[in-house]
Amino acid sequence: MEESRQSAGIDHLVLGSRDLVALSQWWSKLSGDPAVAGGAHTGRGTRNELVGLGPATYLELIGPDPEQAEPDGPRPFGVDLIQTSEPVLLTFALAVGDIDWARECYRGAGVETTPAFAMERVTPSGNVLAWRLSMPDAGSGTIPFLIEWAEGTTHPARAMTHKSRLTDLRLSHPDPQLTRDALAALSVDVRTVAGPLGLLASIETPNGKVNLRS
Repeated sequence: MEESRQSAGIDHLVLGSRDLVALSQWWSKLSGDPAVAGGAHTGRGTRNELVGLGPATYLELIGPDPEQAEPDGPRPFGVDLIQTSEPVLLTFALAVGDIDWARECYRGAGVETTPAFAMERVTPSGNVLAWRLSMPDAGSGTIPFLIEWAEGTTHPARAMTHKSRLTDLRLSHPDPQLTRDALAALSVDVRTVAGPLGLLASIETPNGKVNLRS
């Protein structure tokens, strides 16, 4: 298998709220880097807005989509479980060249994942973005989910400006070795320490450093 298929890197962070409009306004005021419209996740009850963090990395702001009916199941990433009015850093994604290969790497590290499933959304400009996801069954956000962008899909970050950038990401888990092993299996290096479940991301913005927490 070619080397490009056996690669992984941080794709995006997921910042959730019970109110996407309020979340977007909060981020814009705090960072000085307004999010751009993303789109609806049809049938899943959520919508997103995006902030570029680099040519292949972005911040996803996600919340319930009031224009959709209540979904048949829980909204993605535990959005329904958010109890606070403050934004919550829910999890992050690893972009992989071959999601089936990446799932096998996770399995070898003791982490099972859901079968890869396809998703897509239409951008405000009418372009269709398509991808496959696989979610880990452990880690509660500290073990990233996997995303494989479909061939022919332009990565969202490439269509955005990059006024902000991710400067640090730290993870905390009662069993940190599980997270370390999973990340190491994909040759991804993110600092993981023992402690309560948690994520901390530092982003340098036009208004200075912003820390996002789970």
